[in-house]
Amino acid sequence: MEQLLKPLADIFGTVTANGLAPITAATCVFVLLFDVCRRKALSTEKVGFKSSLPSLYVSIAAIALLKITGVLLNVPAISSPIFYGVALAAVGIGYLMAASPLKPGVVAFVHLAIAAIINSLDSHPAGLLPYATGLLLIRTCLNFSQGNKIGIELQDIASAVVYISAALFADQTSGLSGVPVQKARALVECAFITTALITVFQRPFTFGDRIWVKRLTLCVTAAIFFLVLVTKIVLAPEYLNLAVIFGFSMAAFYAVDGFTDKTTPTDERTGTVRAIMQVLMLGIITLAASRLYGNIGLGCVAACTMVGLHGFGRGVVTAAMALFIAARIFEQYFALNLVSNVTGVNMQHAYVSAANYFGFFVVMALALLLKETTATNARVLRLFDEANKQQEIKVGLDVPEVEKFENGNETKPESKPEIIAEPVARPILHSANWSNLSVAIALWSTMGVVAVNYFLHAEASAAYLISLAVAGILFGVLGQSYFVDRERRVLSLALIPALSSAAAILGGDLLATGETATINTRLTIIGVLAALAAISLVIGIIMDKQKKDEPVSATSSNA
Repeated sequence: MEQLLKPLADIFGTVTANGLAPITAATCVFVLLFDVCRRKALSTEKVGFKSSLPSLYVSIAAIALLKITGVLLNVPAISSPIFYGVALAAVGIGYLMAASPLKPGVVAFVHLAIAAIINSLDSHPAGLLPYATGLLLIRTCLNFSQGNKIGIELQDIASAVVYISAALFADQTSGLSGVPVQKARALVECAFITTALITVFQRPFTFGDRIWVKRLTLCVTAAIFFLVLVTKIVLAPEYLNLAVIFGFSMAAFYAVDGFTDKTTPTDERTGTVRAIMQVLMLGIITLAASRLYGNIGLGCVAACTMVGLHGFGRGVVTAAMALFIAARIFEQYFALNLVSNVTGVNMQHAYVSAANYFGFFVVMALALLLKETTATNARVLRLFDEANKQQEIKVGLDVPEVEKFENGNETKPESKPEIIAEPVARPILHSANWSNLSVAIALWSTMGVVAVNYFLHAEASAAYLISLAVAGILFGVLGQSYFVDRERRVLSLALIPALSSAAAILGGDLLATGETATINTRLTIIGVLAALAAISLVIGIIMDKQKKDEPVSATSSNA
């Protein structure tokens, strides 16, 4: 027996020489094979790969702008071929996975496996952040562009992004808090391995769990398994209490996912109360984990958000919370590495206070724009639907005359009603209001924070990232009551702080470049940015005008 186990031990030691990331990747592959064997990997919805090409083009353009900025201003992190290649690969993979018939829960393990493979390489710090940036960028463009036929999702990338944030923090800055790097990395891997295995047993086991006995059993099992890994593999018995917090966090995220169960009818007041409870649970988990074990503990409990991938609420709210935790860890990474103030961010500084207010303003303004455009589209499309149901008018471009049916007798109306071209009007409504908004959000989330790094100092940038994360999750979760049947749209606000934080770290070298820049250089850059913004605005107005004129001309030709 000993002779049989010795080769296996040698193989395990060779594979895990640089950490447990290969084991995480292998676990994700096992989960994927489990879904494939059960024939539960494919969705019934058919989505074409060409349905959202504009979102793909915008994502590629944003990465190209970052690349150009890095070359012109000599920023190694965003001018290197590794960044450009990995970020473009992440955008391409993210788009293909989103357009594929795979379920979002299955896609999540694909991205997580790729992230774990990158993390197992010797040069993983240079590839992790660009991969997360690419995933966040393509998902942001897809979610804020209603003209596409790809669903609005968060759970397909959230697990990979929060894994990358925790792994990056453990590898780069955990030593500053007194935790050895190898031990911190191993703790993060153990958390994600445990949760990935729990999701395998969760799907067939939690069916019909009305009194939560099965889910609580899974939480206790996860805590015990995580404790065994920490004490026997990582050899860190001092993290006994972290296993308790891990099990409690899994139960809390099960509760959060249960609150979003669409099969349970709720009134508006009940939905609002549930949203408030979701925010409170996230606050309790964040405070307990970060207070006792810092950001490493927070990264470990963030792995528990994966329980929502195959839960009753389909994991959208838990995915938004995972993105919030990822944004928070990214911000901590940014502050520890780039903010020179030993006491952290001084909120009383004038620039810092202004940046803090500006972060809240950005999220609030986007939330109001989402509400306005969503309400406008809903009203117009509802008129189309009601008109079709009542058969008061026929809608279409190929109808020579509008006929009205009353009591089974066909009569000609005295005056011909206006023909509304629904096949043309629907795409116009879907694209005109959302296409420019998605472009603006994608570019601002990447280039805007880079500009903040250049024109302001590190503390102001950190305060901006903090306010983005807090406002994003608050408006995202609490705003569900104001986006009935469109909750995923407002929850997508959680993508913005995560993407901005990743872009801020990539453009961190601009802080030193901006400090040495002269006033003439700054004014020149401001003028160029203003000119580009004006040109983009004019192009957008022209495109919208052409789109609005198309249905009118088509209608008049049929009249």
